[in-house]
Amino acid sequence: MASPLRKLQEISTQIRHLEGVLELLDWDSQTGAPDGGVEGRAAQAALLSGLMHRKLSSSALGRLLDAADQAPESEEFFNSRLIRFFRREYEINKRVPARFVSRFTKLTVTAQKAWEDARSGNDFKRFAPFLHDIFRMSAEYSGFFSPEHIYEPLLKRFEPGFSAATVEKVIEELRPGQVELAKHAVAVTRGKGKDLFQYKFSIAAQKKLTQWAAGVLGFDFNCGTIAESMHPFTCTAGVHDVRITTNYRESDLSSLFSTFHETGHALYEQNVSESLIGGVLGSQVSLSLHESQSRLWENMVGKSPDFLHFVYKKVARLFPDIAKVGEREFIAYVNEVRPSLIRVDADEATYNLHIIIRFELELALLRGELDVKELPEAWRAKMIEYLGIAPERDADGVLQDVHWACGLIGYFPTYLLGNLIAGQIWRAAQRSIPDLADQLQNGQTSALRQYLTDKLYSFGGAYDAEEALANICGEPLSSEPYLDYLQNKFL
Repeated sequence: MASPLRKLQEISTQIRHLEGVLELLDWDSQTGAPDGGVEGRAAQAALLSGLMHRKLSSSALGRLLDAADQAPESEEFFNSRLIRFFRREYEINKRVPARFVSRFTKLTVTAQKAWEDARSGNDFKRFAPFLHDIFRMSAEYSGFFSPEHIYEPLLKRFEPGFSAATVEKVIEELRPGQVELAKHAVAVTRGKGKDLFQYKFSIAAQKKLTQWAAGVLGFDFNCGTIAESMHPFTCTAGVHDVRITTNYRESDLSSLFSTFHETGHALYEQNVSESLIGGVLGSQVSLSLHESQSRLWENMVGKSPDFLHFVYKKVARLFPDIAKVGEREFIAYVNEVRPSLIRVDADEATYNLHIIIRFELELALLRGELDVKELPEAWRAKMIEYLGIAPERDADGVLQDVHWACGLIGYFPTYLLGNLIAGQIWRAAQRSIPDLADQLQNGQTSALRQYLTDKLYSFGGAYDAEEALANICGEPLSSEPYLDYLQNKFL
């Protein structure tokens, strides 16, 4: 007879397989599946989500966890973390009706197609009914837990290590300094780089560049691939199968930096310890940790003058117009602080303000203080307040992100938390690798990747964000290293 822990490990494998198939469906939906099949894909996703929910909410799992707690081997590190994972999932899922899970999954699959159409046609009204239902059901989900803070259960789906109260406190502390820093950085960096928007960038050449860029960071193409989607994302479809997407525009090179971002996610997934791959601990638990790595590789590495010195040579070969611009002007342009309408195009100094806007709007919608039909104008008002600009088109405003269409209410704060954590880990990495700047100038990323693998990636989802920060940095969450990093870079 199998031990309780052995049975938990079997369930762990089953859950990860179900997650992988769901991610494959999402990958397919966002990378070219036929429009006519959206209802069928929604039904498939609803069925799989329902199966996973039943496994995670069953009384049999509760009894198995009680038995596993008593097993002598439960004290071993990864066994204790596996039990903790399932205990947390069990306590959450047993409160949520299976019918709700299936309904919500079906809604979000159809909503993603509606969002794509609405964004392409700059027609918010086409998406508004879906968004209304998503926020209504998200508030309903929160109500299953009778929380003191309506945001708490939604945040916990993505970030179990921090509370909603902590997020609000961090934002309140960060907002004034971030707004002031952004204003000064705009003035300091304005006009130092040559405007690259006057050029066109061949899509074929960009595809060569993104393949090269992912490879330089260490993306394993034997266990992954790159595709194109309207909104870049990362998908772990199965064992040794990690996929990323980017988006190409002839008007700029944003595809390069979105590739750096998604490759950061992929490096986390591809460098998990082999013993954990294929189970629930073989992937992340904390999205704040995951976003810390996408932001670290995108910005602290990808936009650093040291690494751009190396990248420029490749860019100049692929795009002759950039060769005319010159390395110094190219680097200055990439790092110019200029308020942007689009979050994924935002510079480091203003990016957190985009997240704060979304967090505040989510809270207002959940609390009933704002109606979905009022959202476009509320969006514009907050953009003016924090960034001094406002979109003329909803496609460049409230319709720009896929997250709400996917039902990911509570996700956005993980980007802000990820930035702060990235600042702390980056400081620790620089202290551990004294010649890191010289290595990056030569395109050498292996030492940094190995450091992060040893300290973070290999543990998969065994650590939450607070535990990882304690292990890597010996300190709790703090905004000081990140703000210090921005001050040193821009001011």
